[in-house]
Amino acid sequence: MMGIAFCNTGGPIVAPFGGVKRVLGTNPYAWSLPGADNYNYVLDFSTAVVAAGKIILAGMSGESIEPGSLIDKNGQPTTNAADLADGGSLLAFGGHKGSGLSVLIDLAAGILSGNMPAAISDSGFGNGTIFMAVDISRYATPELFRSVASKFEAIMHNAGKPYSVLMPGEFEYKTKLDREVAGISVSSGVRENILEIAEKYGVDPLNLREISRK
Repeated sequence: MMGIAFCNTGGPIVAPFGGVKRVLGTNPYAWSLPGADNYNYVLDFSTAVVAAGKIILAGMSGESIEPGSLIDKNGQPTTNAADLADGGSLLAFGGHKGSGLSVLIDLAAGILSGNMPAAISDSGFGNGTIFMAVDISRYATPELFRSVASKFEAIMHNAGKPYSVLMPGEFEYKTKLDREVAGISVSSGVRENILEIAEKYGVDPLNLREISRK
C-alpha cells in the first residue's frame, strides 16, 4: 500500500513567498511507501522551513533558530524564537516552491474538508485532511517492489560516506529503536515546563531524570 496525506492547519502562521503577513498554516504533507527492510519509507514534513512546535521548543530551551525560518512582526529576518509569539511569521521552505505547495494544500484540504483555508476559516483551529491510498499490488507485486527498493536503497547508501545518506524515514526508525532502549532526552526547559503543567493540573509527573551531559 502507498499512502499520501496532507492537511491545512487552522490558524495562519506562515507568510507566503514575497509576503510578510500570516496567511497560511504550516500545512504538512506525508507520503509513505513499503520499505526494503523492517521499516517503511516515510516523508512527513511541514511546508514551513521549521515546524511551529520546534520553534516553541527552541524558545523553551533558550536556543536560537535556524536563519531563514522566521521573520518578526515587522517582516525582518530573526533567529529569536520568541518573535513568533510576538506576531512574527514562519517562512515556507524552498521559497516560491514550498509556498506554492502550501497554497494548494490550503485550498484543496481546506475547501474539500469544509475546514476552509486558514486565512478564511472562522474556526481558528482545526485540521482539514485529505487521505489517499494506492494498492500497489494492482501495478506491481509487493515482492518486486521491495526487491527494487532494496537495490535502490543500497545505491543510496553507497552514494556517500557510511551512514551519511539515508532513505526517507530511516533516521526516524533508527531513532525509535534507540529511544526504546535509552529513553527520550528533553532539554531542562522542556522538563521544567512538563513538571509545572503536571503540578498545575494535579497530574502525577513523569519519571524525568536529570542527566548531565559532558
